[in-house]
Amino acid sequence: MWRGISGGYPLFVNGKIAGGIGVGGGTEEQDCQIAEYVVSVFEQETKTIPGK
Repeated sequence: MWRGISGGYPLFVNGKIAGGIGVGGGTEEQDCQIAEYVVSVFEQETKTIPGK
């Protein structure tokens, strides 16, 4: 999984960056775990977008 900074991840749709998620406030490990979960949910939800 691509990561730019601790807890910061881009969100891709059709191979293009559509946004990003940033999580902070916990440890680096906690922030990354939460952000990775959000990315996985986003990826599941965008699979249902027509034309994807």
